[in-house]
Amino acid sequence: AIQLRQSDFLWANDLAAPDMIMHLPFSIPFYGEWVTGFAILMALSMVVQMQLQPTAAPSNDPSQKVMKYMMPVMMLCVFNGFASGLNVYYFAFNVFTAIQQRWINQHMKAQGLVATPAVAPNATKPKPTVAKSKK
Repeated sequence: AIQLRQSDFLWANDLAAPDMIMHLPFSIPFYGEWVTGFAILMALSMVVQMQLQPTAAPSNDPSQKVMKYMMPVMMLCVFNGFASGLNVYYFAFNVFTAIQQRWINQHMKAQGLVATPAVAPNATKPKPTVAKSKK
């Protein structure tokens, strides 16, 4: 937006441009030629936020575990070239959401509303019983 032009915030001199904290002597494909501080903070805040999110049932699915860490890396690559104002927005959103989720988790635990899985993830299934017929 035009209101962000030439507006500074912390180390960013212009919120309408990327906040380059380090210029690389080479270009990384899908990332760029520079490192932006707010994009790194946004990716780190995504990792923290994903750690606080509750899951319906514990899962040992490896694709979910990979995606938990790949998504922030992908977002870092995409948002590295975007305006620093957008990165500040997503960083603040992630921080406030993490604080809110932690507050919700604490209150649900205090009231005993935390869902527990019916079956432990590594528990063995009970063997079916066969009814004997009377003769």
